[in-house]
Amino acid sequence: MTGEHRRHLATSVRYIARLLDEAGEHLPLLADSQAMREALRIVRNDMGDFSQRFQLDVRAPAVDPTHAIRVQLSLASISVTEMRSRSMRGYGPLGEDEARELDASCDVLESAIDRAHQILDGV
Repeated sequence: MTGEHRRHLATSVRYIARLLDEAGEHLPLLADSQAMREALRIVRNDMGDFSQRFQLDVRAPAVDPTHAIRVQLSLASISVTEMRSRSMRGYGPLGEDEARELDASCDVLESAIDRAHQILDGV
């Protein structure tokens, strides 16, 4: 098994662990959560065995915080673009005044994101 195989498997194991964490957040909503708590524990144990069997390093990889923030800001910028009036056409027509107000508000958001990018560039 190559390092690429192991990296893919480790990424999948980390993803499954996050899904189990999210599932565990819903346990208090179950009338009888003990059986499900035990089932999730077994899955986690089996994931540990799986990770050992294939010699996976399932620790979170080191992330450059500047890069991580830059990616998140870029995704936020894309979301703002998708909020603009031209992107909202599929949801029905907007009046001209509404479209101008929406776009102006998006300009403010985009400007704030741009300022955050500039601050990040100075860090």
